[in-house]
Amino acid sequence: KEEASDRSRFIGYVFQQPDRQMFMPTVREEIAFGPFHQGKRGEELESAIDRAMEDTDTRALENEYPRTLSRGDQQRVAIASALAMDTEFLVLDEPTSGQDGREKKRLMGLMESLQQKGITIILVTHDMDIVARDCTRVVVIASHKVVFDDKPEILFSEANRPEDWGLAYPPAVLLGRRLPGSPYCRDMESFCKEFILRKGGASR
Repeated sequence: KEEASDRSRFIGYVFQQPDRQMFMPTVREEIAFGPFHQGKRGEELESAIDRAMEDTDTRALENEYPRTLSRGDQQRVAIASALAMDTEFLVLDEPTSGQDGREKKRLMGLMESLQQKGITIILVTHDMDIVARDCTRVVVIASHKVVFDDKPEILFSEANRPEDWGLAYPPAVLLGRRLPGSPYCRDMESFCKEFILRKGGASR
């Protein structure tokens, strides 16, 4: 059985309120804290910090005080702190709560780019729009047990009743069901495409 200290070498965690995990005077020092205590020094440490800031677009913030940043910027700094430790798995707790559409889109774009780099992203969320649009696998826990483990299009299909587990259908999914053939629409953009496609086919 691995100790938590051992797991921390390859699992990064971002709090729902990321300012609560920040205590260094600058963003650069915050990002440096983890890899420094891993034993990184000199060029190896500086390279890890620079790479993490580049991947998260936080270089312009390196001299800022982390706790005064916006929620979205704090999340990216917390993610950078994990990346600087060469994390393989990144866990984010309710990452989109309290964020507007622009910040959500920016965050999920970052998650996609990290996934392409080989990092496994695990979201703990009640945001069903994010689940429908961005997730490849969904694990639902209700009454202290796993009640569902499959793809989002299966979760939101008519074969299941996610409302029984306290989950709401995303509007795009419900609108997609009203189109001929009931296509799975992961977001409003995909619904609009399906709507135009079917409308064009019906007018011929």
